[in-house]
Amino acid sequence: MRRIPLSNIATRLVLLGLLACGPGNGSGTDPGAPPRIPFGDRPLAEGEFTLVSAAGDTLRFAVASSRRDLRLARYRRASTGLDSLVAIIDPRSYSPVSSFQRVHREDGSLTAEVSYGRGFDGQARLAITSPEGRRETNVRTPPPTLDQAQLPLSLAALDFEADHVVSFNFVAAFDQRAIPARLEIGAQRPIAHRGERVRAYPVHLRVSGLEERYWFAADPPHNLLRIEELTRQITWSRP
Repeated sequence: MRRIPLSNIATRLVLLGLLACGPGNGSGTDPGAPPRIPFGDRPLAEGEFTLVSAAGDTLRFAVASSRRDLRLARYRRASTGLDSLVAIIDPRSYSPVSSFQRVHREDGSLTAEVSYGRGFDGQARLAITSPEGRRETNVRTPPPTLDQAQLPLSLAALDFEADHVVSFNFVAAFDQRAIPARLEIGAQRPIAHRGERVRAYPVHLRVSGLEERYWFAADPPHNLLRIEELTRQITWSRP
């Protein structure tokens, strides 16, 4: 009987192990790579819609595309004026390119502008303007990063097929920092909507003491149906 060198046996065992495990690890992903937000390959639905609270306040949303970008906007009427959040994002990766926010206070308005550029390398430029003046600074934004102004509209592009828990960095412009955050994407379930029962996917956001749950229609294009501000106990629904 021909003897097989031990070195050849060891080599074959290693190769069999690699074939069984696949590249990187058992999931086929690079263990050293940053977590990935599971966006699908479908476009966001363009147009405008409104959500209303029990108190009669309104949130108006708008999604519009240009040749290169997607523009996501949210407007809220407050007693002191119209607060606005606008994000420009890449339509392929859903990464933020820039954002603008304006909030009104009794002593004047505050604006925040964030510029990420394209293929940004973990740093964004932030400018805040207030009645006291303007100040600029750099903010570390290690990937994956989502800007406050692009939520929750960009989440309609998530892959809802399986449950996910995703960690990411939430850029809060007025806090002048990126805050660790988590998204929990749940299985679809029925909810009340305009007097009927419809199926929807819940997406739970947790960030720095803030908790919100967003409900997206189970059927494409997965329209945003409801926002539950769990921290403030306010619910916004389609009229």
